[in-house]
Amino acid sequence: MDLDGLAARGLERMIEKLCIGPLEPDLVPAVFSSATDLWTYVEQCVAEVQLDGLARQLTRSGCTGNVRAPRTRLSKVGTKGLLYEPVG
Repeated sequence: MDLDGLAARGLERMIEKLCIGPLEPDLVPAVFSSATDLWTYVEQCVAEVQLDGLARQLTRSGCTGNVRAPRTRLSKVGTKGLLYEPVG
């Protein structure tokens, strides 16, 4: 495994151990019907983040922290569009 792969696996592990792991008891069964459903959802979210690209950025920057967050793929409603959004 190369440095990029190692960094990507490290990021995945951080997500599992620091973000999802502590929340799992609160999310199952309150939000997700099973741990399998939760982890399927997490895998889909992580796939959108593109950890391999983020890991390449980390290793390219020398792991100095000089890394930009990936651009979001979600469309944002502009000011004019907000006029038609429901309140509440």
